[in-house]
Amino acid sequence: MAVKVLASRREGLAGRIKFIFQPAEEGLGGAKLMLEAGILENPKVDVALALHLWTGDGVGQIRLRKGPQLAASDKFKIQIFGRGGHGAIPQDSIDAIVIAGQVINALQTVVSRNINPLESAVVSIGTIDGGTAMNVIASQVTMTGTIRTFSEEVRETVISRVDELIAGITTGMGATYSFEINSNSVPATVNDGDMTDLVIEAASAVVGTDNVRTADAIMGAEDMALIMREVPGCYFFVGCGNEDLGFIAPHHNDRFDFDEDAMLVGVQTIVNAVEMYLGK
Repeated sequence: MAVKVLASRREGLAGRIKFIFQPAEEGLGGAKLMLEAGILENPKVDVALALHLWTGDGVGQIRLRKGPQLAASDKFKIQIFGRGGHGAIPQDSIDAIVIAGQVINALQTVVSRNINPLESAVVSIGTIDGGTAMNVIASQVTMTGTIRTFSEEVRETVISRVDELIAGITTGMGATYSFEINSNSVPATVNDGDMTDLVIEAASAVVGTDNVRTADAIMGAEDMALIMREVPGCYFFVGCGNEDLGFIAPHHNDRFDFDEDAMLVGVQTIVNAVEMYLGK
């Protein structure tokens, strides 16, 4: 809809606009592939805008913030290689499950004992897979998880400490390991100050100043961050909840639904922001 509106006003726009229709959004690496294909070139892109519907706010409300809005997301896989054996003869084995338990416990200290309490970070193990039978000591365990951070310095520290802890524990217990960061990891989504001011002005003209609010930084992630790392941009949230209609379920919930009037608010805000930017 925003494409249609701006295309109808193209004669009055002092610049060029690209609309990005991204495949493989977020964890599948769509933005990375588009950047490699030259999405920001020919013509060169100067700034970027993106929005996300949010059922936590009602229709007619918009939230955004300067600086980090969404976290960096690093998916990881840990493999621990021990030596299998009979459950009744543990002395002849190197138990990968016991070692995995030590690793999981140790990883809980990465944030609490290595990161400034005024900073934010998350290390979560999401899956663990190992063992074949109740009386067989497992030779291998695979775990996957996620690391979420806002600053690049904290991100590097967390990844480094995770690797060091796994190395120390596995070495001390006679095992080996691998630690891999997924190639589709993304940095933090960071809103440019000037672009955020522009969207605040554009949104205020649509929903009123009182309905444009400061968003909390959240640990969710978005690969729009890759584009906004290359050019200044603003990523903002458009309220789409409606208690009267029962649209209150959070995202990624099987009862999720939203008030489609929110799309009109989003379109009007994007159109305003584009016209204001090109006017300036």
